[in-house]
Amino acid sequence: MQAGPDLYERLAPFYDWMSRGLLAPFGGDTRFRNEVVDAWSVRAGDRVLELGCGTGLMTRILLQRGAVVTGVDRSAPMLSRARKRAPYATFVESDVTAFRPEGTFDRVILSYILHELDSQARHAALALARSALAPGGMVGVVDFDDSARQPVRTLIGLYLRVAEPPSAREWASNGFRHEIGAAGLTVIRSQPVGWGTARVGLAALAG
Repeated sequence: MQAGPDLYERLAPFYDWMSRGLLAPFGGDTRFRNEVVDAWSVRAGDRVLELGCGTGLMTRILLQRGAVVTGVDRSAPMLSRARKRAPYATFVESDVTAFRPEGTFDRVILSYILHELDSQARHAALALARSALAPGGMVGVVDFDDSARQPVRTLIGLYLRVAEPPSAREWASNGFRHEIGAAGLTVIRSQPVGWGTARVGLAALAG
């Protein structure tokens, strides 16, 4: 997660509960995250860089799949929870746009982070993800998308207007369609998840 650090210091004690509550009507948190990791084709032994790891909800599932995970987040309270949930991962406290990885990765993951960044920061995050890929590596994204059928599309739009920053609506309209490609990546898999409340994508280097 990448909103202001003060916000996530306040949200950290409640974040897991909020996540589970929001996803409960759409198959539940664990089912949703497993479906996303399936779409990213994460295999045992894969080196995974998770940008915006939050409290480690996705990190734990990546570890269960046998991945070697480095998680990055700017919020110390979030990382404290992540370290307890996923003690075998490596965690780094940093803004994702300022992070400079050591080595390369088979998967670079951005889970519900891009919608919180303005367009310049989104471009920087995707450029970082691209630069951190090992040969044959891919970037995995899951985030809001406004291409769902009705009435889900209306519900998503209402939620984004009420609960998320303006950047979320901008990303939902343009991100999967244009911004991933503009970062020099080609989407090779794209599918709705959570009853269409989000979209998961897997992208490789263009060309």
